[in-house]
Amino acid sequence: MKKTIILLCLLCITLGVYAQQAAEQEVLKLEREWLDAYEQNDVAAMDRIVAEEFEIRYPEGKVDTKADLLKMVGSHAGKPSNIKLYTDQTVATAYSDTVVLKGIVILEIKHGEEKKQIKQYYTDTWVRGGTGWQVVASQLADLPKPGGATNAEINAAGTGNKED
Repeated sequence: MKKTIILLCLLCITLGVYAQQAAEQEVLKLEREWLDAYEQNDVAAMDRIVAEEFEIRYPEGKVDTKADLLKMVGSHAGKPSNIKLYTDQTVATAYSDTVVLKGIVILEIKHGEEKKQIKQYYTDTWVRGGTGWQVVASQLADLPKPGGATNAEINAAGTGNKED
């Protein structure tokens, strides 16, 4: 009897881990589709992937909603895109019906022969609802500039204490 209970517990744990990994993989795939929707100015994909209550917060404090994204993408629909988006160092963590993605998003903008690259930290929150997985929140933060002050140096400057 004890062996049966232990085996059932192990099975439940294994299934739980598998379900979390499956959710993480599904959301990572949807994240790529979301980036593709930006690149391809795909209003239908953007509408499907982004939840009604969605907000994205930018480093300078600006906040956009789903309606703002659909308007922006729609204004470029049918036009060739000059951007490429991809992620790096992404970590996915599942919490029941929520998956949080954290990493670095890279935006490449091409103007003629000139390319500009912007890298930012990102945190995206995805929730599974009646229509499947949708992104409900996104937060972007600037990466530190090379040679910039560390958090310890900034904190020390604010308190008058110098860290070694």
